[in-house]
Amino acid sequence: MAARLHCASMWLHCASLALLFTASVAFQDYVPTPEQVLENNVAVATRNNVLDLINRNRILLIMCYVPWDRDYQAKIKDYEKLANAIYKATPDVSLAKLDMAADIGAADEIEVKPENGLQFIFYRQGKSYNFADYTDIKELSKKLKVIAAPTWRPPETPLLINRVKEMHRKDFVNDLPDKYFSTVLFYKPESLASQRLLYDFELAVNSLKVLNGIKQSFHKFDAQDKSETMAKYGVKTLPALKFFRNGKVYDYNGPLVNPKEMKKYIEFHMEKPFTSLADAKELDAYLKKSADRATVVGFFASLTLSAFPHFVEAALNLRDQYNFVLMSTPVVSNSDGETKQAEGWTMAVFLPKRQHTPDDEKKSVLQYEGADYKMIVDFIKWKATPLAGERTRKNLATTYSLRPLVVVYAKVNWTKSHRKETEYLRDKVASAAKDHKDTLFSFSDSTAFAHEVQRFGFDMDPKYDLHVGILGANGEYYPRWDTVHMSAKMIGDFVKQYKDGDVKPFYRSKAASPQNTAALQLTGETFKSQILEGTSDALILMYHPLAKHWRLAQSVLNDFAQDPGYKRQKVVFGELDVSINDIPVSFELPTYPVIYFIPKNHKRKPTKITGDILGEYGIRQFLKEQLEKLAPNAEAQSPRPVAEKPKNVKTEL
Repeated sequence: MAARLHCASMWLHCASLALLFTASVAFQDYVPTPEQVLENNVAVATRNNVLDLINRNRILLIMCYVPWDRDYQAKIKDYEKLANAIYKATPDVSLAKLDMAADIGAADEIEVKPENGLQFIFYRQGKSYNFADYTDIKELSKKLKVIAAPTWRPPETPLLINRVKEMHRKDFVNDLPDKYFSTVLFYKPESLASQRLLYDFELAVNSLKVLNGIKQSFHKFDAQDKSETMAKYGVKTLPALKFFRNGKVYDYNGPLVNPKEMKKYIEFHMEKPFTSLADAKELDAYLKKSADRATVVGFFASLTLSAFPHFVEAALNLRDQYNFVLMSTPVVSNSDGETKQAEGWTMAVFLPKRQHTPDDEKKSVLQYEGADYKMIVDFIKWKATPLAGERTRKNLATTYSLRPLVVVYAKVNWTKSHRKETEYLRDKVASAAKDHKDTLFSFSDSTAFAHEVQRFGFDMDPKYDLHVGILGANGEYYPRWDTVHMSAKMIGDFVKQYKDGDVKPFYRSKAASPQNTAALQLTGETFKSQILEGTSDALILMYHPLAKHWRLAQSVLNDFAQDPGYKRQKVVFGELDVSINDIPVSFELPTYPVIYFIPKNHKRKPTKITGDILGEYGIRQFLKEQLEKLAPNAEAQSPRPVAEKPKNVKTEL
């Protein structure tokens, strides 16, 4: 009775979510198998149970994450509440989670990668599908309600009307050059990731609108063991999508997990890369609608001019960043009052109204008969970037990927009630930028880029109206320390100091909680002074406290630090919490934990290991190999011999 009352109270607590999962089955407690672990009613997927989870649940959604990811942290609580409601109402629908950093074996099993961020994989009767991320838990709940219905089936494309055709290597030469537009999926038939993307690609393609008069085709190409073809067309990993126009390859930079969004993106690229307008009135109306993107206008007296193909090629490659417009050259009057169409061609770049400051040119003009493709692209990128543009999540990897980059962090709000304050901020940054036109300036919302604000070491106290930092060409962070009410002159002076080499990069340095270990407990400062400036070989554990299993590697280094043999070899062992300490950018941290071997005579050439070999055997073998490299003519033995890897003994994560 008490158990039923407990179940009822949990149900009421999640009522708003559970109502979406009214089921004909009675409530029952979910009992995990011996291989299964539940955390707040979310099944924990591991290499030992992931296949059982997939096969035992009619419907399974797996949240694939790394624990330090901000998106994961923002969503996990609601995900757990929803899992509780689902387990009680619909036993054959399960929610699971997979820590991709802690269990690389399970991540490999279902083919997900930590570097791709938060991902959702959906399984129905053992078959996997990509599952688009959601913005709110109610949206996810409604979607799962639809999927959970016994009559629901994943949409399928009938074979007879499937527009995605298998192609062969010869077709790249014999078929694609004859097509104005083609999209090709490079894939591996047995790969789960390839199968998921192929499914979404086929749904997207078979719902595309038909463009009359345009030769188009859509293909899949088995690229397994075809490294030469992959290299020829710029494919680095599988699966991958590429566009082709008359046989020439172009990058696909669109969505990969949502068929509807893929459809929109492909249709956008199927269309002409520019909008044709008739006159100045139409252009004015067009520019008013383009509040956030620069517009590039090509005025051509004839489409046979040598610059026209270069303009089109620039539009094809840059259409994701800028708007492109094609017009005839304007009508002009000569000294006799006669009117005629201007000859030749002209290209103009118009900044969007939101980014135009008093110090910016509203329109920049290029008129040069000998202009080639590179000149046109360079001019567009130069003139389409304002003196002080807003740097957002959408454009940080394109418009604002150049370094060094000056970033001013402040509250950015374009709503009517706050627009004047934001324009004042923009104009202040532009005023500083006009004296440093060889350097890119930008401003970003301090909340949206809170992680960068923290990395610079800035104080989030609201008395500081803005913060200024420089993302250096070397990957380092150069802050200007907080000043209340910073002026444009102060910003400009700081940039000059940076150019003169008078600003030092900032590294956070903070001691972690005391650990009972013989290894050195390092901070950002002591990592530099004792390791990088030290005179010994070093083996350093770099960890994030939210990552699992780092304590296993810590215990191994603790044992090694007390080993008389390593002491004779003067190997230093240390550990560093990189969630609160910064290190030079030459030390890459693809995941956590990472162990670096830093040789005493080559401090800037460290070697790392990570993943499934961070047990005692793996670390000892790694250290032995590194020490042998330093003494190629000597018998550089490990203090204790590295025996054959023991069987049936867990020495890994």
